[in-house]
Amino acid sequence: MSRNVKNYNCRPLANLVMQLLFTPKDKRQAQILRAEKLHDQLDPNQNYPFDFINFRITGYHSETEAQNTTIVVGEAVLPDLRLLIDALSHSSEAPVEEPIFELKDLAAKWHVSTRTIHRWRQIGLRWRWFINEKTGRYTRGFTQSAIDRFLKDHAKRVADAGRYRYLTDAERQTLLARAQELHQATGGTLNQVAAMLVKECQWSLQTLRHLLEQNDANNTNDPLFIDHTGPLTSSQCRQIARSFHQGVSLETLCEQYHRTVSTLRRAMVQNQMALLNRVPLAEQHFEAFDDPDASERFLHPDPAPDHWQPAPPIQSQLPPLLNVLFRQPVLSPALLHQMLTSYHFLKYRAALGRLAFKPHVTKMAQITAVRQDIARAGRLRDEIVRANLHTVLAVACNHLTGHDRHSQRLLHLLIAGNAILFEAVEQVDPLRNQAFESFLKWRLQRAFAQQMGEHEMASQAVRRLTPQQANQMMRTAATRQGIRLPPPPPGISPEIPPEVFGENLEESDQ
Repeated sequence: MSRNVKNYNCRPLANLVMQLLFTPKDKRQAQILRAEKLHDQLDPNQNYPFDFINFRITGYHSETEAQNTTIVVGEAVLPDLRLLIDALSHSSEAPVEEPIFELKDLAAKWHVSTRTIHRWRQIGLRWRWFINEKTGRYTRGFTQSAIDRFLKDHAKRVADAGRYRYLTDAERQTLLARAQELHQATGGTLNQVAAMLVKECQWSLQTLRHLLEQNDANNTNDPLFIDHTGPLTSSQCRQIARSFHQGVSLETLCEQYHRTVSTLRRAMVQNQMALLNRVPLAEQHFEAFDDPDASERFLHPDPAPDHWQPAPPIQSQLPPLLNVLFRQPVLSPALLHQMLTSYHFLKYRAALGRLAFKPHVTKMAQITAVRQDIARAGRLRDEIVRANLHTVLAVACNHLTGHDRHSQRLLHLLIAGNAILFEAVEQVDPLRNQAFESFLKWRLQRAFAQQMGEHEMASQAVRRLTPQQANQMMRTAATRQGIRLPPPPPGISPEIPPEVFGENLEESDQ
């Protein structure tokens, strides 16, 4: 397993292992000892240049490679070093200068199962292969230094696991009888009774809950907890949240689902976390966003209504439906830059907030903060798009002359230009000293020139679209990205006659 490159986190280290497997045997033996020493010294929270890792293992250092070295994370390097030790020791046994324990012997020493030892290998217990004198075969072993290093970080885990033992039949019957007494006296739920038992015995809460659940599962005709229905499913969590927002009281939901108020609140929190985690946030990371005063520097108030100015006139006779869409008011470059900065910072802050979500720990205040950031970012994005629709029309008209400005080509350029506008809002660097209009015009001109060239080379007619079809295609593309384009004015219907665009629209909706 460890000799498969796919199992490594760091590709440079995987390539190094492939090279070391072809070095002389005596060198491989020394490299195993160096890798073990390096493994015990690395800090998982620190970053290291790969040239340093290479030098500590091989003793080789190159000034040329050091200048272009890769930075690797300690948390990712540690498991790779254990795989490196595994691969090298399986191909060349290192000299054993300290006590070494086989898997079964270490399990007996710690009073745990061999499966537990295998799990601990994943969290830091290093191993190596050695030749068993009795069998003459390679055997996985754990040196005393590896054991001491693991105990330094996980002594409590090992001690707790060593004290674990299975319940005897007599203990099981005693606990079940006491649970029945507590349930009859207090009417508590399964979890509440298990919490009461924890205070009277040495067993963990999870062990007692499992015992009570197993007892009811084996005695379906006479369960101890009749109303216990197991954990809420994701579907039930959604139904609870939906009912609560529709006005159903918590007391009614408690009776309906046989749950406590705290359980229902946790269910609604879990549902909110799931909804927010599904929101796509293609955030860009800028180091300045991590500064302590980032909120004061990058969050700006939304522009007031009087800051919006009429768009400059453009010589183009668009149909009323599209004319209203593309002749939206505009903002000054300074205000537009502030909106873009706020938008990207809100996305980044919301993404960080989502990473902090933890089941059964996250508070509603955290969820509310993330939801508000996402909602405001969405409103800002809609306003940024609205303020730049005029630019899309202006650049499209500049690529056409004469009657072409009123032709089908203009509709196709507007459809493509809207998609470019959506991408530009996400990909622009708000911290650069560059006007967004200039950035957008450059992308539009390049895309329009390529599209017009392709049409000329193809020498074929452009697909004919009605204004309603073009409008629907642009609104459908925006909706798929969560963008709300300005609505059509009263008296102008955006609907498409079924006989004109029926099939294409149904396919796009699907």
